[in-house]
Amino acid sequence: MAEQGKELPGYVQREFEEFLQCGRLEHGFLRVRCESCHAEHLVAFSCKRRGFCPSCGARRMAESAALLVDEVLPEQPMRQWVLSFPFQLRFLFGVVCGKGRNPTLRLWPAIF
Repeated sequence: MAEQGKELPGYVQREFEEFLQCGRLEHGFLRVRCESCHAEHLVAFSCKRRGFCPSCGARRMAESAALLVDEVLPEQPMRQWVLSFPFQLRFLFGVVCGKGRNPTLRLWPAIF
């Protein structure tokens, strides 16, 4: 991009710089000590971003999935299912549905 005279936006640069520092002890850490055995471990700080960092993005995804499963979904009745197909099958179903056929009626017994 530098050859074209363009730069990345500031927020992208900051996100990438924080990703490079994520999980590295030289950029900050916390010392954790077990009270019973007195063993110590160093835990590096994380960037807590989701743009570039796969570990922080995965942690955030797991936390939000756990929140949905534990607190949201059990409380609310299910009203809708969304079924997604690969692009090639979507076009095929579009043609089949255009001819007056409903492919979901055939798929319903296979799903349940």
